[in-house]
Amino acid sequence: MESSAILLLLGWGGVVSVILFVLKGLLDQLPPLIASCRTVMDTWKRTGVDSSGLRLSQRDDEQDCTGGR
Repeated sequence: MESSAILLLLGWGGVVSVILFVLKGLLDQLPPLIASCRTVMDTWKRTGVDSSGLRLSQRDDEQDCTGGR
């Protein structure tokens, strides 16, 4: 019975170790991912495309033609 308890503790220790290693790997990837998302959003804003996919100049032209709606 003693040996099975020791094996159980060692097994769970290994599982916890692997989980922590994987979590550390995932957390290490977050800062570059966030930086990439910011770069994409900044580029998107600089190109002048709104959420409808129209360039801002096209959207303004359409608003002028439709009375600002």
